[in-house]
Amino acid sequence: MILSTVRLAISAEHKPEVLRTLRVFMGHTTARAGCVGFWLSQDLTNPEALTISDLWTTRADLDAHVRSNEYRLLLTVIDLSVTPPDISFDGLRHIGGLDVMQALRVPARAI
Repeated sequence: MILSTVRLAISAEHKPEVLRTLRVFMGHTTARAGCVGFWLSQDLTNPEALTISDLWTTRADLDAHVRSNEYRLLLTVIDLSVTPPDISFDGLRHIGGLDVMQALRVPARAI
């Protein structure tokens, strides 16, 4: 799995336009082969800070997405950032879920 993350800051003036653009971008992104999920979040302490994340099954799926015409929508949003964007592409390995949390939270029994 590949996680694409873009962190940026958008002024209040441009926020409505950016959110409209990101809704369209999300639709195109989630319709692509290999897209596992798309998330947009706003920082609770800084209303200008947005994080855009999408998860891909393979590197080839991500590459096709970044090369697509629709990716220009994200590039337009990045151009509106009032700070330099923080962009990362990270390989992920699933290690568990609730089972891991339970194993780590439940005290080990003495034998």
